[in-house]
Amino acid sequence: MTPQELLNLYSNGFPGAPTNPIEWEKLFTDNIVLGPDSIQHLLSTNPGNNKRALLFRSREKYDPGAFGEESQTTGDCTSHGDRSARDTTRSVEIHIKGEAEEYFKRGATEPTYGYRGHSGQGMDPALAARFVTQNGFLVRQNYSNCVDLTVYNSSVGARWGGSGPPQCVLNLCQEHAVGKYSVPSTPDEAMALFYNGYACHSGQNVGFSSNANSKGYFDRSGSWNHDMATVGYDDTKEIWPIRVYFVANSWAAWNTQWSKWVNDSELQKILGPPITGMITVAGDVWEQYFLGGQSIYFYSDIDGFPAKVLPNYGTGSFL
Repeated sequence: MTPQELLNLYSNGFPGAPTNPIEWEKLFTDNIVLGPDSIQHLLSTNPGNNKRALLFRSREKYDPGAFGEESQTTGDCTSHGDRSARDTTRSVEIHIKGEAEEYFKRGATEPTYGYRGHSGQGMDPALAARFVTQNGFLVRQNYSNCVDLTVYNSSVGARWGGSGPPQCVLNLCQEHAVGKYSVPSTPDEAMALFYNGYACHSGQNVGFSSNANSKGYFDRSGSWNHDMATVGYDDTKEIWPIRVYFVANSWAAWNTQWSKWVNDSELQKILGPPITGMITVAGDVWEQYFLGGQSIYFYSDIDGFPAKVLPNYGTGSFL
């Protein structure tokens, strides 16, 4: 599907990220998702208020163009959102924290989408969180005698939906463990997570205009039942007059970026080049629909949330 076809599909009510409150609650009872208590020490040790975190720049460092190269071709937005959050967080761990690991390759979406539990389209974000936490993930390469994931192929995950990924895929996923997820309850908690290097994905019912407004963010327009990754925020008020969040969509070049970001070389020294398909979202909108939607998952280290010192990208303050 083209970006315009995807926009039309979701605008007309396609359920790409249907949520089930029972699945949400089971994540907490099964200790897969942690509540806001797990975030409290960040608020005192390394809070994010009045700061910015451009986490998408770390992913672009290791996988240039990653946000726009794999436009979804079926209703697998949840696996794309989860992958973008996971790849962004692990990029920050390598780039900023200096963890002794290698980015290696872009994450794959097909095993996660194959776990959705039915043969139709769309996936509950809670099931994606459960799958990668309990099983792990794979990357874009050929796994001999099992599955070739070198190139995105939505039909692979689509055909696994009824019965789940084959055992050989599950065995391979176990080699790449994923930590737990955490769910903040306030904007301060969300900003602390972003500022300490953690991206998230979420399912929500809110749509956006395809053109940035004169202030540089995208206004609400319509309603999409859609999962997307949030890969940073800016609360400095130095560029935008309000707090904004950076949301990575999976529709390739579906929208037109803010002309100032596109044309101002000084601004690009701070933000980097515009990201294909990214949506700059006003803080109050993000906090109402993304944070408040009861379907948001911040990927974490398996042992919790150690503070990470983020770099200064020529801004005069921390990222």
